[in-house]
Amino acid sequence: MPRPTPPLPLGWVLGQAEALPLVDQTIDRVLLSLVLHQIVQRQQALQEVYRVLRPGGRVCVRTVAPEVTLQAWVPFRFFPKVAHVEAARLPSIDDILTLCRQAGFHTLHTHTVCRNARVDLQKVTAELRQRKRPSYQLLTEAELDDGLRRIAQEWRAQGGQWIDPKPHVLITGVK
Repeated sequence: MPRPTPPLPLGWVLGQAEALPLVDQTIDRVLLSLVLHQIVQRQQALQEVYRVLRPGGRVCVRTVAPEVTLQAWVPFRFFPKVAHVEAARLPSIDDILTLCRQAGFHTLHTHTVCRNARVDLQKVTAELRQRKRPSYQLLTEAELDDGLRRIAQEWRAQGGQWIDPKPHVLITGVK
């Protein structure tokens, strides 16, 4: 009976998405998780992913797409101004698919996954009051108070068992 091949060592490599410090065609899988919207040169980054993938290699982009996420996600539903600002910085599903095709990927699929997180009213309220997200700093105190009031109303209407779907989109492709 043949001996199993030992697993390859794993390690971290520091670099820029637009210029990956990896040799051509040496990687089997690439996961871009909640990062594509942070990259200025998205097309160049996806071309780099294509370059380092072996033939038949796969990419998976996990993202929050504005057309799916911002209408469903608490607290964005209660703060339209914030949702608008966030949507402007997030690439749409169609934009990501186009970038993937232009980089050379084929057999592209999209799938929406919901995390279905229970809404903790105290935690949501505290985080919003701290304004951790820069876009929340755009809200006036009155807008923040009104949104928090409406969130609390919906939470109570759900008997404290309110589930936030928190949808994420997965886009997969093959080199």
